[in-house]
Amino acid sequence: MFKKTMNRNLRIRSISRFQYRLGFSLIELLVVIAIIAMLIGLLLPAVQKTREAAARASCLNNLKQIGLCMHQYHNATGALPPFNLNVGANLGPIMQNPGPTWAVLILPYMEQNNLYNYWDLTKTYYDQIPAAREASLKIMFCPTRRSEKTFPQLSIQGDTPTGLNPPNNFPGALGDYAVVLDSSAHTAPMKGCREADGTFQSGVSNSFNSFTDGLSTTLLVGEKQVPITGFGKTSLDGSIFNSDYVEASGRPVGASSLPTNNPYAVLAVFGSLHPGLVQFCFADGHVQAIPISINPSTYQALGTRHGGEVIPDF
Repeated sequence: MFKKTMNRNLRIRSISRFQYRLGFSLIELLVVIAIIAMLIGLLLPAVQKTREAAARASCLNNLKQIGLCMHQYHNATGALPPFNLNVGANLGPIMQNPGPTWAVLILPYMEQNNLYNYWDLTKTYYDQIPAAREASLKIMFCPTRRSEKTFPQLSIQGDTPTGLNPPNNFPGALGDYAVVLDSSAHTAPMKGCREADGTFQSGVSNSFNSFTDGLSTTLLVGEKQVPITGFGKTSLDGSIFNSDYVEASGRPVGASSLPTNNPYAVLAVFGSLHPGLVQFCFADGHVQAIPISINPSTYQALGTRHGGEVIPDF
C-alpha cells in the first residue's frame, strides 16, 4: 500500500514537472526574440541586394530593348531617329514648335503601333489627344526608382507651352531614360551649336556612318537623373514625349555634367539609384554600367560620335 502511494506521488510530480517545462520563461523568450532579430538583421541586407540585382537586371533589359528599337528604326530609315521632329515655323535658335520626341518615333518598333497611330507627327505635343500623351510604358521605367504605376503616373507640372498665360499643364507620360545630347553639356539641342557631335540633335537624323569613333565607344541612351522628391515635376521629369523641355528625354554627356547617384540632386544629367553606377546602352547595342567616379574626360569622349578621342578603360 505504501509503495503504491509513493509510486502514484512520483508519477504526479513527474507529470507536474513535465507540464511545467512545456512553457518558456521570460528570459528564454527574450533570448529567442533576440536570436530572431539577429537573423533578420543578417538576412535583410542579402534580401535587399538580391532585390536590387533583379531590378538592375530589369533596367538593363529595358535599355537593351530601347537600343534594339533604335537599331530597327535605323535599319528601316537609314538613320537614327532625331531627338525630335520640328513642326511649324521656326521662330528662333531653339525650336519653338516642338514636335514628338524620339520616344514617339520608336513606338512601332516596341510593338506599340496602336499608340503610335494616335500621334499626329505634324503637330506639337500640346496639340495631341490625351490618349497619345498620357500612355505610360513599363519599358520606360527603372524598377529601382519606380514603375509606371508609381504616383504620379503623369506629369503634374512643367509641360506648359512657352508664353501661355495663365500657364496650363498638359500632362503626359513619364520615363527614366534619356538619349545623349551634345557633349558640350548644352541642355538643349540648338541650331549652330558649336559642338554638334552628340548622338542626337533636334530635327537631325544621324546615320551610324557618322559614328567614326566607333559604335561600341559611343553612348546612345541611359538612365536620367530624377530627384525622388520631384516625380512628375519641372522639366527634369516632364513628359518624355514633349520636346519643348528637352531635359525630360535628353541629357548632355560632358566633363561638367557627370553622372550621379544622389537621389535628391536637381541636375539635368544622367543618374540612377544603382549604387556607384549608371547604366547606358551604347550605339552598338550593348549595355554597360558606367561608374559615377569615371574620369570626366573619358566620360565626355564617350558622348561624341566623331571626336577622334582614344577611349581608355573605365
